Amino acid sequence: MNNLKYYIDLEKATRYKGRGDILEATAVMNDLTDVKLISQKTGEIIPIGNVLRMTLRRDDCIYQPVFCTAAISSGILEIIKENDKQIEVKALFTDEQKERFPKDFGKYVLVIRAVDFVKRIQERFREKKISYIASFIKYVDFSKNHIEQLNAFKDGALDIFFWKDISLAYQIEHRMVILNPDLKTPFIFDLGDLSGFCKLISAEEFFNEEMLITINKD
Repeated sequence: MNNLKYYIDLEKATRYKGRGDILEATAVMNDLTDVKLISQKTGEIIPIGNVLRMTLRRDDCIYQPVFCTAAISSGILEIIKENDKQIEVKALFTDEQKERFPKDFGKYVLVIRAVDFVKRIQERFREKKISYIASFIKYVDFSKNHIEQLNAFKDGALDIFFWKDISLAYQIEHRMVILNPDLKTPFIFDLGDLSGFCKLISAEEFFNEEMLITINKD
């Protein structure tokens, strides 16, 4: 797992927002008037004036390792057929997802059965006393101000890890953040054999072939 600084630096280096995102762990504010800086040491007030955009980054968060996946959830599923015991659904990917996933993340997709994967993570992390938090990403329009995001920054809330600009909503991201330790090098952790609930296929097959999923009601 790479830390957030890796993804911040990736967009800086490539000047391309996708896998890299310069606004990780950042609160974004727009169209500010009469901005002032106040020195915490001297109390000196430095007038700045009007500001079109200001970003505030939680530098104490950028060394947290993250594990990011695209989550196939109910929002992109269409019911094909249903009976008393099962529902059969198919995933509906947009043209943008079909184009950008291979471009941004490579030509292969690792399909993971989430229930078994999460159980394995919980067992191994509990053994090693590793703390983490996980959630779906909240995509919002960063050209507008969002008081919830600013409050998360101000209050030091862990919610700051899960905000991204709406331009990245095609990623349908679910993210796991390792809270201990924070690292300047990739976090490598052995989860054991995952072959029982993972399958590697080409991105072309994944996004262009009809993928049917059967869900048990019980």
